[in-house]
Amino acid sequence: MSLHVVGPAAERVREYLRFNTGAHVVGQEAADFLLVTASGSRWQGARRGTLEAPHEGATVVCVPSRLGCPPEVADVTLGLQGPGISGEAQLSMQGLRADDLAPLWTRQEFPLGVDLWLAAADGHLAVIPRSTRCRAL
Repeated sequence: MSLHVVGPAAERVREYLRFNTGAHVVGQEAADFLLVTASGSRWQGARRGTLEAPHEGATVVCVPSRLGCPPEVADVTLGLQGPGISGEAQLSMQGLRADDLAPLWTRQEFPLGVDLWLAAADGHLAVIPRSTRCRAL
C-alpha cells in the first residue's frame, strides 16, 4: 500500500502512518491512498484509473468536521446520482468547501475517477464511489 498526505501537519501524519502501518510514502500522483487533512488542501494530482484498470484509481480520504448536517448550516451540499441511487441524493457537510471537492466534478467519465471516503470528526462516514456523479448544490 502507498500513501500521500496533504494538508496541515502532513509530514507528521505521513511519518506516523508510515511507521505504524508500513505503508510506502509516495508522491500524490502515485499513491493508492491520499489523505486530505483539512479544507484548502489540494488533491487534483490523485491517480485516476484507466479503461484497462479502473480499480487502480486512488482512494481519497477527506476529513470534514461534520457529515449529514442540515443544508442551511452546511459549508457544501453535494448532489449525488448513480447506481443504487434513486433520482438524486444529497449529502451536506461542514469543514469542506465545494472547491475542496472540485476534482469530483472535473473528473473523467466512469470508471476513470477516484473513490472518495469522508471520515468526519463527528464519527460519521460516507463513501462516494467512482461510479457516482457529483455536483455542488
